[in-house]
Amino acid sequence: MLVGCAAVLAGLVACSSSNDRPPPASDCVGPTCAADSGNGGGGGVVSTGGRSGATGGGGASTGGRGMAGAGGGQTLSGAVRIYADDAFQITKELAGAGIVGMTGSVRVTGTYEAGQWSVPGAESGSLWADMHATLMGQDAFDTLQVVDGPGAELVFAPRSALDTIVSGLSSVQSLNSDFAQIVLRFVNTAGQPVFGVVVAEPTATIAYDAGSSYTDTKGAPFGATQNRGMAIIVNHPATPFPGGPVTIHYVKPGETSATPIDLRAAVGAASFRTVVVN
Repeated sequence: MLVGCAAVLAGLVACSSSNDRPPPASDCVGPTCAADSGNGGGGGVVSTGGRSGATGGGGASTGGRGMAGAGGGQTLSGAVRIYADDAFQITKELAGAGIVGMTGSVRVTGTYEAGQWSVPGAESGSLWADMHATLMGQDAFDTLQVVDGPGAELVFAPRSALDTIVSGLSSVQSLNSDFAQIVLRFVNTAGQPVFGVVVAEPTATIAYDAGSSYTDTKGAPFGATQNRGMAIIVNHPATPFPGGPVTIHYVKPGETSATPIDLRAAVGAASFRTVVVN
């Protein structure tokens, strides 16, 4: 069943260009993925540039939303925005305040306010950010994404967009706060969306892009990514916020074997990852 996104698009303000989209993460193959990432439990090859990097799952968490990790390190900072559509490409300004965590081998925390975030004591390299709104920004869903160094832009998932997507599916009609939502964008080495990627998670509900909408229809032609290369795993098991490593498998167009990708996911949060399909 298809759903439109007109309601989500209404009333958008201060949108960014497509250059703001998260950069791609190379897919992870073979047993050395975790060791190669340098972040303890990650995977894939690091992709630099743009909003974020492309490492995988990150390491051990040091505690809850307000718990800081080990001292030292560098202070990272940047802008905070929120996606303005259910294609998760356009962004707009976000008011309010909240907590930002950065996870590498440990987790450290900072804050965001008035559209800017700052985290002291962060490690170098690609890290997983977790964001939680504590003041205003009621539509800001807890969100996880990868960042790579100073100046990275953090972008919240809007709860309203996820609700709209899931309410139109045939197998699941609502988000479950006891599970995680995982938003995947599959692109080629030129950064263009890849048609025909299948997420190989047999027990999961997968919402694939279908025109300007999403569908969980199985089989050809909609049981795979379409022109936007999008796949959303709905209500996936995860650990409590700020989350932990999760491995997802997908099948490339024209192939039969599955490829693993490593990321982080958290209960009651949306995780974003862009994957390069080689």
